[in-house]
Amino acid sequence: GETFAQIFAIVPSVFAAILLPKSTKFLKRQETKKPLYQSIFITISCSLLFVVPFVVMPEFIIKITFGDNYLKTAGIILPLIFAIIFISIHTLYAQAMFAFNKVNFPMYSMFFGSVINCLIGFFLTKKFGINGTAFSLMFSCFLSLAMLSCIYHFLFLKRASNEN
Repeated sequence: GETFAQIFAIVPSVFAAILLPKSTKFLKRQETKKPLYQSIFITISCSLLFVVPFVVMPEFIIKITFGDNYLKTAGIILPLIFAIIFISIHTLYAQAMFAFNKVNFPMYSMFFGSVINCLIGFFLTKKFGINGTAFSLMFSCFLSLAMLSCIYHFLFLKRASNEN
């Protein structure tokens, strides 16, 4: 399952390299918005092309790729894929902030997500096994992304408007 999920980490890296110019070209924080939103849109769009088959027929894909012995892992593929997509979008936000040496904001959100994953993962893994672990990871990655998105929009860009 993890091999399939890692495919989704490639897409945002490519688009970030194409659409997010080198940090020396950004003069104002507001300039990060358009390339960031383009990167996020393309990442989500491309990822959805790959996610749909896993939603519709995960067992079939696992059976063709790995054989019958791995059919029980089909349930964890989708949460892992979404976790990687959330991490990928988080990386795009982080790169926009890195252009202004704001490495602490992404670090805080990742730490928050890690703590949430440990807490929720402990209980979900006990109750649901590997499926609980996968869903815990997906949920914590989403919360980390949501936190960084809020920081970007309500703190990082707000400071930009105060600088003008």
